[in-house]
Order: sequence, then structure tokens, then C-alpha cells
Amino acid sequence: MSAGTLNGAALAVFKPGQEKEYVEFSMNLWKSIKASDIFKYWTGGIATGIIGLAPSLLNNDPLRQLITKVLDGKTIQRKFSVGTCDANTAEYVVYDYEPSETKHADLIETLIASAAIDGVFPPVLRDGRTLVDGGSIWNTNIPSAVQNCRELGYDDKDIIIDYILCGGKEIAERETEDFHAFKHLLNAWEIRSFYGAMGDVERTKPFYPEVNF
Repeated sequence: MSAGTLNGAALAVFKPGQEKEYVEFSMNLWKSIKASDIFKYWTGGIATGIIGLAPSLLNNDPLRQLITKVLDGKTIQRKFSVGTCDANTAEYVVYDYEPSETKHADLIETLIASAAIDGVFPPVLRDGRTLVDGGSIWNTNIPSAVQNCRELGYDDKDIIIDYILCGGKEIAERETEDFHAFKHLLNAWEIRSFYGAMGDVERTKPFYPEVNF
């Protein structure tokens, strides 16, 4: 989930019809973000996390401060779902948010959990769970999007799922008779890259034959 969740949260604070305003806001935000806005090192550096004196390799307090600042004064204006993973049970945990004129008290920690890349950033301890990046299980959570549309009264044939993936490509046909070890490794990497990007979508589509992808 990670960056996708943060983009989703940014869109969720704009009302339907304000998509152009969202694009301008989001583009300006990403253009201005620096690594120091996302993380800092623990005292002692990465080694502190490696030897177990810190809960992760990096400290993501700057990200928490950034999200708090970005969302200050803003509330959820459209249905929005955030996917996380319970590191203890390997369960995919989804938090749903409805439009509201008041702030959702737990939203920032939910976003932090969804962006808590395993081992890199600290998990979020909440509701008896140890929450980390939902991408550990599922990068593209299509079922929540479909379900939210259904709850708004739409039939599957009237639901359109737009998805943007920043990785993977078409897999070209190739001759394998002359493959050697290194070419096999490159081939395997290309296949994994493709399905890592497209797998969630392609495996989900058959469950929603009437939805427009």
C-alpha cells in the first residue's frame, strides 16, 4: 500500500468534482518531499535496528509529522479504505472511512501502519495487532473498491475500476534453448516484476466479471 495509500488519502480529502484541485495539490506535495520528510536515523544509525535496539531500521516520525501537517484542517470527503497487514497473524486488515465533517482520530496512525514497510519502519501497535504495510500481502486492494461502490448502490456493470501501476510491463516471447544461468535469472526477474505489478489485478478480475477494469 505505502505510497498508494498516501495518494488515496490525499484524494479522499477532496470532494467529488475537485479532482483537478487534488492533482495540483498532490503533484506539488510530491515535488517538494525530501527523504528527510519521510524518515530519520535512530541514534547509532541503521545498526541500532539491526542489533535489535530499535524496532526498525529507520525512524518514521518525520512521515507522521508530514501527514499530520498535510491533513491539518482537512476531513474525509469520500469513501476510503486503507489496507494493512497484521504481522502476527498474516491477516489482511482493512480500515474503512466514510465522509465526515469531523476528523477521524485514528486516520493518521492507520496511514502510518499502511506505509510501515516491514523491518524498514516501525509497526503500529493497535487493537491488539501489530500492523505493517498491507503490500506485504496485497498491493492492489480491488475488492474494497468494488464493495464501497456496491454500498453506494451501484451494480457491478456500472462500476469502473481505474488502476495505475508504476512497475511491470508486457512479457515478450523468447527462445529458451540457449538460456544459461544468468539469462535464467534475468528471465525470472522479469516474470516476477510483471506479476508483482499485475498479479493482484489479473487474479482479481475473474471474481468481478461485470466490473469494468
